[in-house]
Amino acid sequence: MTSMTDRDYLADMAEAIEAAVPDGDYVAPIVAAELVEQLREKDPELLAGWLDLRAAVFLADVIARRSNGRRQAARAHAPRKAFGEAARSFGGSGDPVTLAAFTTEYVVNGENLRRRVADMTGADHQFVAGAYAEQKATAALLEKFHLAVAKKVGVRRTAEVMGEEQYARLYQSITRQSLPAAA
Repeated sequence: MTSMTDRDYLADMAEAIEAAVPDGDYVAPIVAAELVEQLREKDPELLAGWLDLRAAVFLADVIARRSNGRRQAARAHAPRKAFGEAARSFGGSGDPVTLAAFTTEYVVNGENLRRRVADMTGADHQFVAGAYAEQKATAALLEKFHLAVAKKVGVRRTAEVMGEEQYARLYQSITRQSLPAAA
């Protein structure tokens, strides 16, 4: 058996993933669960080695999702009256913890620094606003692109109506970008 340092876990896992993902329709969490089950049975070393190499990436994603999830929950569940009461309380005490919205975190620069609203500067808020504007613009272009494809395709499949090159040209004509590389 090879040691943890002799094996290229990233390349081996890339091959395993490629083999596990079907050419047609699929649900990513189901494929992932099946691959994990298969690796636990047939190649637990690959699973353990790959997870060990990717641990920091996974934890960074979990931490970011935690922050994003809290922000989404606060936005969905915080009635305006409660916000107003918390704001009045903050005004009296000066304690940002009394205003739950102030504990919400955002990425405030290009290095992905996260900062609580209570600690954000005007420049931080401008960066956040810019990020939302960029997301909005991208989403609007992608909406236009997919609506154009939907109109052209109708009830047929995309591949029956246009080739890959035509699809890429249409994408570029609407979004002014090349198609993202396949995952």
